[in-house]
Amino acid sequence: MHCFSSSSLAPNFVMAVQETLTKAGFSPGPADGAWGLKTTRALAAFQRARRLDDTGDLNGASLRALFGESATAEKYGLLPEPNLPIEIFAKVCK
Repeated sequence: MHCFSSSSLAPNFVMAVQETLTKAGFSPGPADGAWGLKTTRALAAFQRARRLDDTGDLNGASLRALFGESATAEKYGLLPEPNLPIEIFAKVCK
């Protein structure tokens, strides 16, 4: 299964994830658009709180939990790299 690699994420997308984690009460550090250890830990804590696999990896379930059930790559432009398939949003990291 696939998930987003932190190195493939666009800075504005990372910033949106960081801001959303902060609003949800998790601390990814500054919303600077750089995916670092604090962002990974904040996402893992967010996942744990939502009863998702707390991997710290950004996958479809985590994206929907962060941005809502209707979050799709096409609707929100969340697909950070045009060569990644849209189906990645439905997959789980393993």
